Amino acid sequence: MQQKKIIIFVIILFVLSSAYLFFINDKHLDAGKDWWAVYFEDPKGESPSFIIENNTKETEFEYLVVKGNVILKAEVVEILKGETKNISIESNDLKNKRINVEVYSGEEKMEIYKNY
Repeated sequence: MQQKKIIIFVIILFVLSSAYLFFINDKHLDAGKDWWAVYFEDPKGESPSFIIENNTKETEFEYLVVKGNVILKAEVVEILKGETKNISIESNDLKNKRINVEVYSGEEKMEIYKNY
């Protein structure tokens, strides 16, 4: 009878300890997210569409899409924390051209480009 109680106690202690460790791990994984990224939807394809991924408190992103010296598209978008936004761009006459995408969030700037 005494052995049964010890085994049950150890099992309960193991389950509670595991649950606590999983809870702490998830809490720390979410706390460390403070970054944003910009990348092309299809890096090797012909589409100039790109994605902005937000994991910061900032929600306002401004972007410019430039072909040569011509601004194709400029816009301010709202992206909440944990969300991604796909920005579609028309792909007219891109042969032998370079597309630059500049994205601003607060004081930070990221730039990507794609040659056609």
